[in-house]
Amino acid sequence: MFGGQREDALLPSRSCPGKSPERPWIATMSSDMPVTPPSPERQRSTQVDRLGSLMAHRLNESPASPDVRERLRVAREQALRAARQQQQAPASWWQRLKHRWAQQPGQMWNVVAVTAGAAAFAVSFLVVQAVNDARETSELAEVDTMLLTDDLPPEAYSDPGFMRFLRNTPDNSQE
Repeated sequence: MFGGQREDALLPSRSCPGKSPERPWIATMSSDMPVTPPSPERQRSTQVDRLGSLMAHRLNESPASPDVRERLRVAREQALRAARQQQQAPASWWQRLKHRWAQQPGQMWNVVAVTAGAAAFAVSFLVVQAVNDARETSELAEVDTMLLTDDLPPEAYSDPGFMRFLRNTPDNSQE
């Protein structure tokens, strides 16, 4: 309320000048906050803009001779044509990826981490499937081996009377 302070609506007995010792997560915009430097591409663009403004200012102050004007006009047309071609030319996926990486490196690391996690999950899923398939195959091979090496023919196992016989046999009965 006074001296740049405001009244806290939740706790009216305390004033909150911006940064509270009780609540350190509340901060004000100040010069001690970290500022990310501009990317090299943006710095170069700013430098080119400054150079262009300086040249335009100098040319406006002192008029150039007709041959210099003609050379500047041709250079300007060439630069505009090259800029149009560059905008129209499709960039390769690698160039687009590098450009995006330069603009937002933190976000790209998130994409890399999620992609790596998804790949690890897929690989582990495939390994588990292969192990289960191998286990099932070995179990089936063991059953087939037992059936083929047994004295009974395989047709006996499909006979319902034989199944009743196995259940009533004292060797298989549970006590």
